Amino acid sequence: MSRAPFVVAKADSAFSRSMKMEDTTLGWRFINPSMKAKYGVDSMPETGENVAEEFHIGRKDQDLFALRSQQRAADAIRNCRLKQEIVAVPLPQTKGDPILFCGDEHPRPDTTLEALSKLKPVVKPNGTITAGNASGVNDGACALLLASEAALKRHGLTPRARVVAAAAAGVAPRIMGMGPVPATRKVHRAPPGRQRRAASDHCALSAFADQRQICAVHHVHRCGSGDCSDSRTRLASLGSTRFHYVAAPRAGVKFLRQRNSRDAGP
Repeated sequence: MSRAPFVVAKADSAFSRSMKMEDTTLGWRFINPSMKAKYGVDSMPETGENVAEEFHIGRKDQDLFALRSQQRAADAIRNCRLKQEIVAVPLPQTKGDPILFCGDEHPRPDTTLEALSKLKPVVKPNGTITAGNASGVNDGACALLLASEAALKRHGLTPRARVVAAAAAGVAPRIMGMGPVPATRKVHRAPPGRQRRAASDHCALSAFADQRQICAVHHVHRCGSGDCSDSRTRLASLGSTRFHYVAAPRAGVKFLRQRNSRDAGP
């Protein structure tokens, strides 16, 4: 995200002398008035603030959730639980050997609830979204290898998990972080044999602490019966292992049956 470019709009008339430049790091740019009138053009932080207001998620609850996520990240890094999942990137130097970049940028292992509570809201003066309980603007990439059973046998691969169900659902753009809720419900209505009982882990990915919390609340309410109490416990207590991730306005959910898994954290 640090290399997101500035962009210049095309001329709006012949021989135009006006020039509009926008930063593409975050939010909308070159907004179509019809799109704004029909759907709104809330930025990512604004959608987080909308969710907090609509579902009554307080600032302290968000900061506590963020603190726990940071603490778990620090514990996972300290105990090298993520070491095999991170590919070091060599950074060439003008003089000397390349430096290996092999750690996440965003974790703040020394943060405290007091420090988080002092941060100013980023959307509006009386808001609840801050730099401490939201995703950081940093760079990164990830990769996941999906293969058929035939390909596993052909290449001698050992699977870590199996996709047993998937669903996509759309929500109002202004509360895009609620996308995992209807998507999860669609998976719950899957045909027999493909339902959430086949899943050992549930994971909702969000950019803001309040979105993650409300998705967990909805899932716990949905899975109140004893047959998924283990999943309920995992989801209610699980933060991001490393940091908060970003969910798309049109959210998809995939449930995995874990195989040969390692402990990902407390």
